Amino acid sequence: DGAPLSLGATAQLGAVGALSAVVAWCFGGLVPLALVAGVVLLAVDAWPQCVCALAMRLLAPCTIRDVAKPCRAATERFEVCAPVSGDVAELTALFESDYVCCHRKLYGSVAGGADQAEWRAALGHIDFQTVVEETTSSKGRGDVRLLKCVQRGAGATQDRVAGYILYELRKKGPPRHRKQHCELVNIVVREDLRGCGAGRQLFEALCSDLEGSAQGHANDLRLYVASNNVGPLSWYKRLGFHPSGWQSEKVGGAEIRFMRMARHQAAVS
Repeated sequence: DGAPLSLGATAQLGAVGALSAVVAWCFGGLVPLALVAGVVLLAVDAWPQCVCALAMRLLAPCTIRDVAKPCRAATERFEVCAPVSGDVAELTALFESDYVCCHRKLYGSVAGGADQAEWRAALGHIDFQTVVEETTSSKGRGDVRLLKCVQRGAGATQDRVAGYILYELRKKGPPRHRKQHCELVNIVVREDLRGCGAGRQLFEALCSDLEGSAQGHANDLRLYVASNNVGPLSWYKRLGFHPSGWQSEKVGGAEIRFMRMARHQAAVS
């Protein structure tokens, strides 16, 4: 009384029958072919998934599986702490090579004529000697604050600066209606240590510092990031930042856009 099988249904049954035979053969005849066929036919509507799952199971022993490469610094330990005067040269070199140079390479096709000095001016020159001195004299409680991330472990012959975070406590408006926010000026991690958790530790240290000594600034974090800098853009979004505007700078005759991002959190009463 039923309708004749379509070509697709016939192909399904043929595939199920062949699969049943393969399964029975693989198990050396220990499972009756009829039983295997009956079980498989009950799931005929989902036969493509069954075929794929069984094929993967049968072929697994002879398949070379890709193993995710661990971070080179997976065995390293990072520690966030206050900078000292001996860090100035290393912090400056990190700023020049892993921040300024990175932007030069990123926009080389549109602002190739801009040199290091022009990019440094566009991104904002940082006098680390002055910043470290102010951080030391204020014991990390001034408006401008700097924290470094130090790499310790078997891979480092000696402790070295893996990255830093520079931020500033800002106020705007009259005292009765004053608004406060924290400007994340710079967060930089060595290229060979990115993706190993150093950046996350620096950001968490910033949040902890604000909660402990500048709660009025802790709920409003702001920053600028180059619009073509896809990696940091995605990272900041994962941290809860969202776009809130734009700013442009002329570099090498080209207009470079920087996205304004902010993270607002309700104050805890």
